[in-house]
Amino acid sequence: CLMRWDHWLEMVVPTAHLVQDAFPGLVVDYRQACAGRARPPAGAAVVCFPRSPKPHEAPEQWVARHWTEGDEDAATALEERTCQRSFSLGDA
Repeated sequence: CLMRWDHWLEMVVPTAHLVQDAFPGLVVDYRQACAGRARPPAGAAVVCFPRSPKPHEAPEQWVARHWTEGDEDAATALEERTCQRSFSLGDA
């Protein structure tokens, strides 16, 4: 029985590069960085919801607005920032 896909993947590909390590501050955990705040931290472009609550359960209005309507400006900013940063994946 496969309970957690991400944990299994980490075991199978131990040398994988993690997005949150490659782009610090760009990907944040909702519970650690966003819960109870009026907005995500400055510089964050992706908010992950790996545990409870899930986006449709979060009480903050900004989560509900972006979850239901999307945000084309944020998507464009993410694309621009990702393209501007470069990093080496080494011998992956």
